[in-house]
Amino acid sequence: MHKNLKQIFWCLIALGNAGISFSQETDTLRLEDCFSRAALHYTGNRQITPLSKASAYRLRNYNTRWLPAIGLNGQATYQSETVQMSSYNPLTGQTFTLDLPLDQYKIQAEISQQIYDGGATRMQREIERNSLSIDVQQLEIDFQSFRQRILQYYFSVILADKNVQTLSVGLKELRERKANIESGLANGVLIQENLDVISAEELNLEQKIEEVKYTKKVLVHHLSILLDTTLAEGTSFSIPAPQELKNETVRRPEYLLFDLQKQQLSDNRKLLSAMDRPRLTAFSQVGYGRPGFDFLNENLHDYYLVGIGLKWNFIKYGETKRQKKILDLNQEIIDIQRDSFDQNLAVLLENEKQSIDKFNDLIEKDKAIVELRKSVTRSSYARLENGTITPTDFLTNANAEIQAKLQLENHEILLLQTIYNYLLIKGDM
Repeated sequence: MHKNLKQIFWCLIALGNAGISFSQETDTLRLEDCFSRAALHYTGNRQITPLSKASAYRLRNYNTRWLPAIGLNGQATYQSETVQMSSYNPLTGQTFTLDLPLDQYKIQAEISQQIYDGGATRMQREIERNSLSIDVQQLEIDFQSFRQRILQYYFSVILADKNVQTLSVGLKELRERKANIESGLANGVLIQENLDVISAEELNLEQKIEEVKYTKKVLVHHLSILLDTTLAEGTSFSIPAPQELKNETVRRPEYLLFDLQKQQLSDNRKLLSAMDRPRLTAFSQVGYGRPGFDFLNENLHDYYLVGIGLKWNFIKYGETKRQKKILDLNQEIIDIQRDSFDQNLAVLLENEKQSIDKFNDLIEKDKAIVELRKSVTRSSYARLENGTITPTDFLTNANAEIQAKLQLENHEILLLQTIYNYLLIKGDM
């Protein structure tokens, strides 16, 4: 088994163990659990087995080139004429006539053994192994995008959870204040209209909570599809811990792909050189029939030959040289693609850093806004109880407080998501 495939094999075993613990712990789900299970059930990984088997078959075909090639052919023919000769012997006075038969029969086995092929088969085996590594590495790159989708859904679910919590707290406070208004209504301090306005807002908050819950349900369903599992309805999504951003080397799978592609071009260059070298083959023929190599022998008999063959196409009119130039140009293209990838990656990472700084600034202002909104809401409620403002005025301030809390939570989750997105883009996850 190829070295890369061995690493993938043990990696899948480790991920399998992670997947077992994931299935047992259905109460709390972590982002790491999602990534582990995704690695197990990512549809792209199912291609590794058929790719490996196909590569193994091709390698076996290359190996058979060093085994003797054995063929059998035979023929029976009848021809309209053949060689006829006659000679007169003056000493004996007799005439000798040679009249070969018109029917001919032949069956023979041909055996050839490759002795030297210039290293072409060895290089083709190397190219095949490298091709498999390239295919597997491409799957790893595709999996990177798949993890990006999981990350997005996971944090969207967390954000929905936080919004439900905030709206529920707002609903609870509204109901407590509604109870006080009902008491004031019973005592004749407040009018029915005040209670109706509060009741309508209560229904409005309940509706928002149900809407967010439905959104979360859809998100969880999509995540379940990606993970190829059924997440329990009561599954709790753990909020990942904040991570420190380190200025370490970027470890993207694309870089290994670029290296493998350049190695492939280098191997192809060596193959071209090997194809220019002479081929040396040993061969033999063993036959039975008439005529054999002695065409004057009219009897059925066996015959054979052995030999060594040399084949060398040393004049190709510059074809090999041009093929190598094409490979050099392809290598130059790969270098350009790598530079382009570096530029795009640098832009993505810089955008994420800017977003992190932006959310940090917004969160500080959000916290100050929330405290101010809380103070305004408390003051408004006191004035509502005193009858100096209408319930609509109070609800406007109460809703502003809820919106400020929701905005704070959104920015906090988006900050966390951006940090993990940065780590994922950088290759640190």
